[in-house]
Amino acid sequence: MFRILIASALVSGALAGAASAGEWTRTTTGPNGGTTTTHVDRNCVPGSCSFNSTTTGPNGGVLSRSGSSHRTAPGQWSYERSGTGVAGRKWKRSGSVRFKR
Repeated sequence: MFRILIASALVSGALAGAASAGEWTRTTTGPNGGTTTTHVDRNCVPGSCSFNSTTTGPNGGVLSRSGSSHRTAPGQWSYERSGTGVAGRKWKRSGSVRFKR
């Protein structure tokens, strides 16, 4: 489900038509006062989007993620994602999404 949400977010940015970029940082404070900071940098052009993000947790652990999506045909998109977890574990995911009208 999470993959679908991320893929949909990337694809929706790519569907926007005009080139766009966005960068934002969000800091949240948990119930025990610890803070988590996430920084995201996104870039989209018609038919393609990419992003990089870094999240630093309250204990200093860092989660890095990146991904992209590309239109492969009308209504069809492919996506790739990769990341490195707090403990250094690396992962990769890829797939495709087809939108029906």
